[in-house]
Amino acid sequence: MITKLDRATVHDLQEELKAAMKVVTDRHGLSLIFKSQVFNASSTQLKYEVAVRDASGAAQSRERQAFQLMAVSYGHQSSDLDRTFTSRGRTFTICGLKTRSSYPVLAKRDDGTVFKFTVETVRMALPPRS
Repeated sequence: MITKLDRATVHDLQEELKAAMKVVTDRHGLSLIFKSQVFNASSTQLKYEVAVRDASGAAQSRERQAFQLMAVSYGHQSSDLDRTFTSRGRTFTICGLKTRSSYPVLAKRDDGTVFKFTVETVRMALPPRS
């Protein structure tokens, strides 16, 4: 029985809960997206998003939908979603938009980690359309 929460215990608990929830989301053809966690010695808050998948299998998260709807307002095109660019020698794929951020463009690095970028940084890094 767990009597105190620490980083390692919360991590193990998070992985176990994620595995259990994934069984349910997979059964229904949905995606499970980890959002955040906070904890102290006696409690933890884990935040997940459950999203419908599109025809390609991509999760239709709030950030992904925001990019599709608001890209033009930020100087991009909705078709820029899933385009790749290089920054500091690493490859990133545009995966969403956080409209209330100074770094609103979300891009997933080649190792799966999501980073935030300014609109201008992404615009300059995107290769020209052919």
